[in-house]
Amino acid sequence: VRVEPITWLVDERANIALSKYILFSGVQFKNRRDYEGDFENTDIKQFMDNYFSKEIIKMNNILTTSPKRNSSNDIDSIFEEAINRMNEINDRVKTKVLK
Repeated sequence: VRVEPITWLVDERANIALSKYILFSGVQFKNRRDYEGDFENTDIKQFMDNYFSKEIIKMNNILTTSPKRNSSNDIDSIFEEAINRMNEINDRVKTKVLK
């Protein structure tokens, strides 16, 4: 696992930007089965707005303002920080347990 800036694929004509790689997974799209095309009211949209987009901004600031890291200790500390932040997010997100 690496923490690095997001690579965006941009189509200026269509006004669309997509990430080159998958950024996260494992978040349910919508808890209920009544989806009628309103993405604004989905669980994944709520996750992206409340947690994921804020983490992108934080990590982008860390990566762009920190001096270049060359030692394995620095890489380990970046990795550890990323894991800690993801654990904080996971602690706040309710998980549905299937029985």
